[in-house]
Amino acid sequence: MTPLELIELSIRLEYSLDQGGLLVPFTGSTEQARFIIYRHAGGYVTYFRHDLPEFIQEQILALPRGQAFDDHETIKRLLAIHAPCRDIWIGGSCWFASIPAQGDFPDAALDENRWVIKINGEAVAWAWMVRGNDLAVEVAVETKPEFQRWGFGRQVTAAWARDVMSREQVAFYSYHHDNAASQALAKSLGLVKYADGVAYD
Repeated sequence: MTPLELIELSIRLEYSLDQGGLLVPFTGSTEQARFIIYRHAGGYVTYFRHDLPEFIQEQILALPRGQAFDDHETIKRLLAIHAPCRDIWIGGSCWFASIPAQGDFPDAALDENRWVIKINGEAVAWAWMVRGNDLAVEVAVETKPEFQRWGFGRQVTAAWARDVMSREQVAFYSYHHDNAASQALAKSLGLVKYADGVAYD
């Protein structure tokens, strides 16, 4: 799949798009970004929320695309004309380009809707679907602090991905730019990063 195809698939996990390609948050969703920009090997892709005034969209689009990654204050000032910017998410977006092998997760087991590793009956690491639709799913993974660096996060994430991909869904994984452990997990799983992104609420 191309980066552009993956970006649109991932966007549609969090928003619907109106006829003009503007973001419409799902009812009750906490995902409320007003401006999202992705940087991929071929350039940039931008999205605006449907209720952001057009003149603000035009002012943002008049800036060099890379500025949204390096100059957050300028974007925040423009968005503040509409409403204060509450949060900024910066990170990498990855996908499983190949299905993990069955032997990659010897200790993981399916427990209801999540893949877990248990020690003495207690879950110490688990991976589950954080959002999804018929075409794609994104994972969330957590490991108890005292069991980190044991490879358990890698196992449950691999098990989750194999399960998802066996249903012919695309498996996504994203990480925040300052979460070194999450980035290391993506690398250990051999994930392919298709874009960097910034989302401004």
